[in-house]
Amino acid sequence: MRGIRYARARGARIINISFGGGGYSPPEQEAIDAAVSSGVLVIAAAGNSGRARREFPGAYRHVLAVAAVDDAGRPIPTSTAGQQIALSAPGADILSTTPGGYGRLSGTSMAAAVVTGVAARVWAVRPNLTAAQVATILETSATDLGDPGRDPGTGAGLVNLARALAAPTPVRDSAEPNDDPRQAARTRPALGGTGTGAGVVRGQVGPWRDPRDHYRVTIGAGERITVTLTGPQNADLDLRLWRPGTPGYRSNARFARTWLAAASIGATSSERLRFTATSPGVHSVEVVAARGSGPYTLRVLREPVTQGSTTGFPLGRGPSDSPR
Repeated sequence: MRGIRYARARGARIINISFGGGGYSPPEQEAIDAAVSSGVLVIAAAGNSGRARREFPGAYRHVLAVAAVDDAGRPIPTSTAGQQIALSAPGADILSTTPGGYGRLSGTSMAAAVVTGVAARVWAVRPNLTAAQVATILETSATDLGDPGRDPGTGAGLVNLARALAAPTPVRDSAEPNDDPRQAARTRPALGGTGTGAGVVRGQVGPWRDPRDHYRVTIGAGERITVTLTGPQNADLDLRLWRPGTPGYRSNARFARTWLAAASIGATSSERLRFTATSPGVHSVEVVAARGSGPYTLRVLREPVTQGSTTGFPLGRGPSDSPR
């Protein structure tokens, strides 16, 4: 935690963390969130348990967790697996520094160092990219391993420097982290003020590293907002509207009954909801990655109405679990 803060305070753009364990620490997550909000890319070793489990810091939000593979592209026996794995890199019999000189070591620490080097190279060539864009490039340009698509052992695949350097520039994500209303309060609102108005936000979500985005929307008494979400065809993104004062997200029915104003939860990434406020306040619009990942466009329209109601698809299904 202190190392993350130290590196951030001294202007590091990439932080490599090559250690891990099984315990979740809120202060560590907060230190990572603070680094990410400053534009830092955080890369961590997935862990060397050889099991499918959460190991931290690799399993924290907004971290690129790196697994280790051998020359054949297979996860080495000790590499930790899980839904948190973002990428994989060579991690078997790697020449490294050791006490007193050099030696060959195996593990996810070596793999994380490889991904860190690739990220640094991409950023050196394209310095105007954000940390989130660099992370997206590394994931979308990786060479797929194993079964088609993401795998718990190798993530998006083997990091590929040549393809990363040639990759198109991804959508610039909104200010991160904005995982809950509390964090969104520190970012630019999707729609502020009062009266008739419209706003457009473009962002990106994924199943683990960045599963949800929140945006503030001010709604006056008797005003109605219409929120439209358009995402990738091969993913399932959901849309929710939370009431003013909603605390950090909790995955339970009581929390939803208390704070949820409206929702559109379908099987695709095209969602739409309407809500009319009976009292004024700053609401929070949430985009959730229920399945898959990718960029999206969020459009918010606010207009006065004489009579209105809350509409939205019924809550027939909740989002996929995400780390907390």
